Amino acid sequence: VSLCVETAKLLKNQGIKARVISMPSTTLFDEQSFEYRASVLIDGVPAVSVEAMSTYGWTRYAHESIGIDTFGVSGPYKEAYKHFGLIPDVVADKVKKVVAFYKKERFVPSLVRKYFH
Repeated sequence: VSLCVETAKLLKNQGIKARVISMPSTTLFDEQSFEYRASVLIDGVPAVSVEAMSTYGWTRYAHESIGIDTFGVSGPYKEAYKHFGLIPDVVADKVKKVVAFYKKERFVPSLVRKYFH
């Protein structure tokens, strides 16, 4: 979560609003009311997931997922995170690309209506 908080600060300084949402259990999230899920995954707002493990399964909750989908790196976590681009400036750059893409498209697909209605 701290990676996302730091990334949100960088984005704010660059004029991009970002909310940080922690979802430690997708199962519990899925059990919530449609209204609650819609208040978290807001229509018209691009969602990006950041996971320090596999991005598998996050397509239900995000338009783009950032994470680790390969094997073979070990060492201190800060070095591994840097290797995989899980550092605020790299994540912020990826988020900016997602935002720019959807601005150009002028349409952000609804995650809630697609998966939870």
